Amino acid sequence: MSAAKEPQLPIEFLTKIISHLPIKDCGSTWLNCRPVSRTWKSATEEVFIRRHVPKLCVHFDLGWGPLRRARQSLLQLEFVFHSLSPDRNRVVMRDPTAPGHPIWLPVAKRRWANTMADYPTHGDYTCDQRIFHPAHIVSLRRMANDVELPGLEEYDAESLTLSFEWAKLLSMYFGEEAYTEKLLEADPVMDRSKWPKGPIWDPELLIKTAMGFFEKTEKAKERLRSG
Repeated sequence: MSAAKEPQLPIEFLTKIISHLPIKDCGSTWLNCRPVSRTWKSATEEVFIRRHVPKLCVHFDLGWGPLRRARQSLLQLEFVFHSLSPDRNRVVMRDPTAPGHPIWLPVAKRRWANTMADYPTHGDYTCDQRIFHPAHIVSLRRMANDVELPGLEEYDAESLTLSFEWAKLLSMYFGEEAYTEKLLEADPVMDRSKWPKGPIWDPELLIKTAMGFFEKTEKAKERLRSG
């Protein structure tokens, strides 16, 4: 005789429960609630679509460019939430402020188009310099990370629009944050309290620390992709 299945809570009820969890714990909410079951996954994603996805921002630093009277300005594009795709699997981001800056806008568009053309959509990086000069920064509320933009196959330099798979991004985003916290707890090299004091750094120790962090976070990303 098979054991009776536990009753399932309605998805509307789960959605209300998850929506009342603290915003500061959104990372643990995503990582712990979503894998429970298909119903929990749907409820968690519904809450994030309503509360957190509209807060996503992707920032690109494009270097220096022309300004009035022969001056130069730091070219930056900041993409904010615009809409979801019809199947709600992708988020569409746009830079709403760029049209107000006609002087440097053409230069910014060209540089951004070149950046996107070289963007490693499948993690096939050829240069480790991105740890020091990331192509972009993804921010969500008070958190920021240079996590990849998965499924980045749709972008338009003329309208300054890009689209990517938001759920995969959040899994990598929060997964990397959680793994970094574990590294700081377990590895004395990564523990900032163990770092040298004062303004003078040993260059070899600085490089070793940075590359050690890079290597471990890359291994964490691979596990997230495969899992």
